[in-house]
Amino acid sequence: MLNQDQDYLSVSLTEQSVKVAQVKSSGVVVKVVRKEVSSASVEAFTSQLSAALKGFNTKKMRVLCVIPASVATTKNIEVPSVDPEEIKSIINLQAARHTPLSREEILVGHINLGSYQTNYTKVLLVIVNRSVVRDRLKVLEGVGLDVYKVVFEPEGIARFYAKAMASRKDSAPVGIIDVGPMSTTLVIQSRLTAVMCRSIPIGTGELGFGGAETRDKLVAEIKTSLDSYREEDVDKQPANFVLTSAQTIVKDLQQSLAAAVGVPIQVSPFIDLVKFGGGLKKTVEKDFAEDSLTDILAVAATEPRCEVNLMPEEILLKRNVERQSREAMVAGVLVVLILFLAGFILGAKNYFKETFLKQNLKAKFSGQHEKVLALEDEMRKTKLIRGILDSRLNSLEALRGLYAVVPNDIYLNSVNQSEDGLITINGIAETTSRVYAFVSTLSESKIFNGVKTKSTSGKKDRGKDMIAFEIEFVLNQGDGNEAEVQELSSPKVAGVAGT
Repeated sequence: MLNQDQDYLSVSLTEQSVKVAQVKSSGVVVKVVRKEVSSASVEAFTSQLSAALKGFNTKKMRVLCVIPASVATTKNIEVPSVDPEEIKSIINLQAARHTPLSREEILVGHINLGSYQTNYTKVLLVIVNRSVVRDRLKVLEGVGLDVYKVVFEPEGIARFYAKAMASRKDSAPVGIIDVGPMSTTLVIQSRLTAVMCRSIPIGTGELGFGGAETRDKLVAEIKTSLDSYREEDVDKQPANFVLTSAQTIVKDLQQSLAAAVGVPIQVSPFIDLVKFGGGLKKTVEKDFAEDSLTDILAVAATEPRCEVNLMPEEILLKRNVERQSREAMVAGVLVVLILFLAGFILGAKNYFKETFLKQNLKAKFSGQHEKVLALEDEMRKTKLIRGILDSRLNSLEALRGLYAVVPNDIYLNSVNQSEDGLITINGIAETTSRVYAFVSTLSESKIFNGVKTKSTSGKKDRGKDMIAFEIEFVLNQGDGNEAEVQELSSPKVAGVAGT
């Protein structure tokens, strides 16, 4: 079980096509499919992705959504900290400074490039418009895929070639030039990851029509990128460059590039470094002769080592809440089973003692009445402990109840429960009528009592007029030894923030 190979389903959505690949964690490619897209609408992508997924068993796969360099902004920055959590906090605060978009409109990831002086860390910042990721996730969710991770293509390319070329952390940097149908991705690999990347909107399609002029333009853009890399003092200069394709139109760049960058250029076809299952390689060489597969294969082969995950925070938070709920539920079931077994054992022990006393030893051991009373006292305490444990799940019951009735257009900011059991929720809605409708829904629920609106007020949220509200209620308590449980414990339920 521990050595079982994990299957990844890597999905890339570009303006022209949908590409899907099944790759094992060992790096073996099982299946690759591409479908052309006639328009860039969500409906067109959903239709073509659904067709591409025929023949894939996606139930046990980890789904990866690939974000290309062409839709991302990257920036090399220095952070005054070496603590990973502190670095993450600083980046979240400063990310909006490197883009004209607001913080709410972007998703941020980063690659830690290591410390270079006392208390300073170099970082490759990756910024993507939130709508770009949201649209891709909408397409994947539309065909029933639960995305495990949103990965950054250049990081996967860098890590793949670092492993393929047996690089070490102290090895000299290597430049990687991946020429695709519509764009060229320049990645500099150092310290086994990407330290710089840039997308140039010139691909094999334009090279084929533009001839020498377009080729010279691409070479000039690559040289300009390297000059910026040198001026920013990101890392050492690349010792050599590799071209990821052996297409004739790409190999024609070799001599011009070598003259421009002043270091050797070698052709190291990506497809020759990938392990294919069965006779898949010949099929791929035929069907993808003019395409690059680095976007869907490199990230799948290196996913465990990739640092960037551009999954929206609200989805990650929802998954954490669901995971914690499942863990709490499992823990509760285990506690109940343990208490049941303990009670059963004690009960069986008491039963056999009583039977033995009645049949054989009642007269001889009539003086053991005190022990029987002590045993009954232990059973009473066991029941009380079980009641205490059940009472501590009140906060989970409140969240479960709210999860079942909160509509999609109501957003909760916080859920808090006081020591006396009063639950207060704060949130926003588009209209006051939606707030009162929500209060009515809560009142009709069998698990909430005393539902009332404490306050409502108007507020601005992302430029829209919204209604902020505060609602109070208590949980409907079941029967049991509640008075005795309260004597032994006074559980406190902390506030739980929601989205």
